[in-house]
Amino acid sequence: MLKNLNKKSSYFWMLGVGVFLIILVFLSWLLKQSSKPTQLPSTQLPPFPLEAVKTVPKTAAPEAITAENAFELALKEAKTNWQKDATLVEIRSGSDVALDGRSLRWEIDFYSPKLMNSPKKEGYRVLVENGKVFQQPKAKSLIQIASFPAPVIKWISSQQAIDKALVEFRQAELTIKNLKLFSMGSNWYWAIESNKGAVTIKANL
Repeated sequence: MLKNLNKKSSYFWMLGVGVFLIILVFLSWLLKQSSKPTQLPSTQLPPFPLEAVKTVPKTAAPEAITAENAFELALKEAKTNWQKDATLVEIRSGSDVALDGRSLRWEIDFYSPKLMNSPKKEGYRVLVENGKVFQQPKAKSLIQIASFPAPVIKWISSQQAIDKALVEFRQAELTIKNLKLFSMGSNWYWAIESNKGAVTIKANL
């Protein structure tokens, strides 16, 4: 009987040692895991989706200009040949836009506060092509203004709008077939065409 007790005690002792070793190995593994550096999300993401690089040129043709440059040319034209109080309504690219915010063609619409109450609600459209105002008969430049925009404010450039859109809408491949500056309520926005429809970026500075 004493022999059986010795066998049992030896069995339980070996079992206890085995459990202790298992616990020791487990605690050692936990310690190693906790000592590993935490993997934080990388902040060094590319500034735009790789797909966009394949479909949109980084720079435009030498004759292409930004929306801001086109607006300056168009405003001078509208004030000289139409109304001295010509005020911006909308800017649109008439052709593809490169990642640097430049395009070969821009269309800029204006209205005149002085003519706001006129029955015709006449506006004026200026075309800028290859960095120059495209001269056309005045009759073709006159347009109807459906609604009057918010007061003109300082807005981010066409390139800044594209850069911001490519970061904020990383899942959308921006084709940038059309870039438009427009107002809604008291704010101005850039609308940029993408494979998921137009994405909008607030333009107010």
